[in-house]
Amino acid sequence: MLFSSCATQSEPPPARTKSDLSGVAINHFNWFKGKLYAATDKGLYRKTKADTLWTSLGLQQKEVINVVFLPGEELLAAVRITFFSGGPPSLFLSTNNGRSWKSYMNNYGGETDVTWIGSITATSKPSDTLFAHLGVNIAKSINSGESWATMGGLQ
Repeated sequence: MLFSSCATQSEPPPARTKSDLSGVAINHFNWFKGKLYAATDKGLYRKTKADTLWTSLGLQQKEVINVVFLPGEELLAAVRITFFSGGPPSLFLSTNNGRSWKSYMNNYGGETDVTWIGSITATSKPSDTLFAHLGVNIAKSINSGESWATMGGLQ
């Protein structure tokens, strides 16, 4: 038997779909509270040891660089954008374990209006102290991304 199908419109999978991540580029893995998180070029995914497939946590239309874990079970995802300044948001917050996301830029980039992010990390898991690669500078937040301060250049 041979089966074939054709679709005229390609739509992203709905949130919470299961996937084997075939054909997806993985940018970063994170292990937290018995779950493995995969930041990919097609969103954020999670898997437990017992799972055979990955669960989508959304952001499928975005390339997720990494995710950090904030106090209160919150997730902060950094996504790749092509603009360096004045562009679309690059930080997204979920307060409900990935069921929904909102832009969470606050004053990231400060007076420079930089929205690009190269990487993000936290001092522990979970943590309210974050560091982000902001062009030639480092941005630091000590309140879970509610505000940011530029730490200076890396010349």
